[in-house]
Amino acid sequence: MKQIFTIVVLAFLMNAFVKADGLATFVLDDFESGAVSFTTEVHVNPAASMDIAVVNNPVKAGINTSNKVWEWARFDVTPDTNQPWSGFWSALATAIPSGYHRIEIKYLRTNSTSQLKIKCEGTVTKEIAAVTPASKVNEWETMVFDIYTAGIKNINVFGFFPDFCDPINPAAKVYIDDITIIYDPSIVPPPAPTSISFFTNSASDRFHDQSWVNQTAPSTVATQHWQGPDVPNGDKLPAVTTPVKDGANALKLQWKSVETGDWMALVAAIGWVPADLSQMTHLKFWVNSPVAIAKADLPKLRFEATTGNPNNTGKVLMGNYLTADLAANTWTEVSIPLADIWAADVAFLSKDVVKGIFFSQNTTDNVEHTMFIDEVTFTKTTGLSNPKSNSYSISAYYANSEIYIENNYSGTIQVVDLAGKVVGLKLANNGKVTLKLNKGIYIITTAVGNSKLMVY
Repeated sequence: MKQIFTIVVLAFLMNAFVKADGLATFVLDDFESGAVSFTTEVHVNPAASMDIAVVNNPVKAGINTSNKVWEWARFDVTPDTNQPWSGFWSALATAIPSGYHRIEIKYLRTNSTSQLKIKCEGTVTKEIAAVTPASKVNEWETMVFDIYTAGIKNINVFGFFPDFCDPINPAAKVYIDDITIIYDPSIVPPPAPTSISFFTNSASDRFHDQSWVNQTAPSTVATQHWQGPDVPNGDKLPAVTTPVKDGANALKLQWKSVETGDWMALVAAIGWVPADLSQMTHLKFWVNSPVAIAKADLPKLRFEATTGNPNNTGKVLMGNYLTADLAANTWTEVSIPLADIWAADVAFLSKDVVKGIFFSQNTTDNVEHTMFIDEVTFTKTTGLSNPKSNSYSISAYYANSEIYIENNYSGTIQVVDLAGKVVGLKLANNGKVTLKLNKGIYIITTAVGNSKLMVY
């Protein structure tokens, strides 16, 4: 009876750690088998920098009385060798999915300067240090790594730097045990944002560090080098203090598109931190040019993610989202429904880790164009969030595969059938949208109101 009771209690406690989607705290490896079991291959890097072995616990006391632990010993023999980043990487036998909060590792060091740093690769690849640095010598302590705050997701490659210090001590030894993956049910995710900024101001008035330019002659793009204004072969977008839409500066995209050449210019997320766009509906930014530019000559756009196959979206034409050619010396807002970008390549699925926006070559007109870009933002447009509303404040009708909306409405429309299925999310220009619909009743939602649509 006692044994049955114990099993029931253990099952209850285990269930208490399990989230509704099945996540539970677990030990990746405790090395009690006498071997490394979380991977089939440990790739020491550089190969001639560390000796590794699963050994008897040298200090069976305090928080760790287990029998076996993982030993890492430096054997750098050359006096001028200094590789604080020595460590390993390995493909996990079982990937760690999104939703976990911390990785906790028991750590014992023999050298007072040794520190432990981990590297996780997956949807997001990142190296992070422990929340609190190691402080003990010849005594076990728990190192805590906050993967949730770091935005690390879907870990399939794991590694660490066991003796991350500079300068190194060639005689240093460290020990690792109980690598534990923590799901913390007390952590409540913050409310999803309604907007995400990719560019407001550059830290420098000369160039924007979170940018990158690639050009293939004879096409050209004006660039700046991060090291100085007179350094050639830069790959950063210039920043300017005038004109600006708001704030201190704006980006300058100056290009010439020539046949047989190519170019692309990346505006990356602030701090190079990938953005979760899965709940966003629009990309919005402001542009200006010293001379008018025809819509057809404006660049193409696409997104790039940190992972995925493909990790790039399809391209859309920026000019399709202007109602007229780009006027000279006038700030004009461009609003692109993300549904159009997702539809450009339906195989792209990495909406939650988008790291940048690429502007790229379009019309090869062999003419130099200049366009200033400011206030690049992703938004969640709430005007389309209530497709089943019974309040119909605008009028629309359907004829010859076209939807006509009163007052020459220009902007995004969402078309939903009576079952609640979105059958169209498109941009209206001057009150007209091309969309093939079957016979039935639909609800149209716009930023200015809703309408019932009858298709006969």
